[in-house]
Amino acid sequence: MRIVIIGVSRIAEYLINYFEHSKHDIVVIDKDKEVIDYVTDKYSVTGICGSGASSDVLESAGVNCANYVISLTPIDEINLFASSMAKRLGAKYVISIIEGNEFGKDIERLKEQFEIDEVIIPNRIIAHKIVSQIRYNVAKKVTFLFDKKLILSELVVSKDSFFNMKKLKDIKPLLDINFLITGVVRNDKLIIPDGEFLIKEGDYVGILTSKELMNDLFSKLNLVHNPINSLLIIGGGLLSEEILKQMDDKRIKISIVDKDNERCQYLINKYNDINVINADAMDVEVYENMNISSRSAFVCTTDNDETNLLSAIIGRSYNVAENISVVKTKSYENILKRTMLCLTLSTSALISQTILEKIFSRKGDGTSYYAFGDEMLKTFIFEITKDFKYLGIPLKDQKIKKGIIIGAILKDNKVVIPNGTDVLLEGDKIFTLSQTQESIKSIMDIYR
Repeated sequence: MRIVIIGVSRIAEYLINYFEHSKHDIVVIDKDKEVIDYVTDKYSVTGICGSGASSDVLESAGVNCANYVISLTPIDEINLFASSMAKRLGAKYVISIIEGNEFGKDIERLKEQFEIDEVIIPNRIIAHKIVSQIRYNVAKKVTFLFDKKLILSELVVSKDSFFNMKKLKDIKPLLDINFLITGVVRNDKLIIPDGEFLIKEGDYVGILTSKELMNDLFSKLNLVHNPINSLLIIGGGLLSEEILKQMDDKRIKISIVDKDNERCQYLINKYNDINVINADAMDVEVYENMNISSRSAFVCTTDNDETNLLSAIIGRSYNVAENISVVKTKSYENILKRTMLCLTLSTSALISQTILEKIFSRKGDGTSYYAFGDEMLKTFIFEITKDFKYLGIPLKDQKIKKGIIIGAILKDNKVVIPNGTDVLLEGDKIFTLSQTQESIKSIMDIYR
């Protein structure tokens, strides 16, 4: 498979890293020679120095035989033009990133006009994650899976956590509730744990359970939902505006701090039900004046990671219950995660996940992708037929490949989180998660 990426960014690196492991033919285009030298030295890719809006450059990159062309430059017009030209030159599927609101008002018309297969607006995706977190704030991250029948939550293990210093095999009997620990991120590495795995403070843990049992599980873990009645947003840019659009709970009082007076005036004129403060978020006194300790949620959305890092520290010092920060720089992301100052949303991981989902959902095989730590877990749904080799055999006696988990079984429209004694019967549907890069086209591919 040939993949052409226009514009080197953290999103591009995330995708390159994924596709390189899958041994695809990758070509990268960027105007900056130093960037091209960097990426070709670090990865097994072909680099071309030039503009993605140049037909000569696109032809030299071989877009005419490319399976995918992904345009990731910071300039919307270039992304649209480059994607359109690549499609006309013969690229099979093109994806374009669009940052500005003026282009994102009618995506379908934009796709038709420029002949683009997929348009992704990052701020909409990030805002959706933030708003979801505000609503479901017991966990650090909540994702609906398996036709919304399952919830995959991420928790950070604190010193006082129920999970701390317990082996996996001992946890479920103590809680007496149906759930599954799907993965653990430790020292930036994703681990698919077995029963002997010992969970420790600082681990990032993925927990899979049915939608109906989530509240019961969190109750037994002494994790209580914090009702949100007031929200303070640092940064009044496009991302903050997208959050305002997606927040449909008028009971939540929202305040925004931004140092750009013109931007503040714009927000005041457009949104008369929010409080807008013209101030510099790097001024610590601002938080005191805003009575931050009384806020139930605090979100840092500026384009400056240093400002977001400082704001997260301040929010933590005032014990704000729901503290969310958006970062682009990997080192800051790690600092915030390791110190558990707040929920850290990595823009590159979120957008990369979306791009991969768009690409692989075209197969029509039920595959989707979930970003956990720095890795992508593939998820599959399979239906059990009467000729299935392991029909009626307990899961503990089935030889499933390392790095693959059967996370749930749908039996007569009822979700079962399986244990070793469960069996698969004709008509069941299973939900699996895979860390492996191997191709999985049928249920038998998950077995050794």
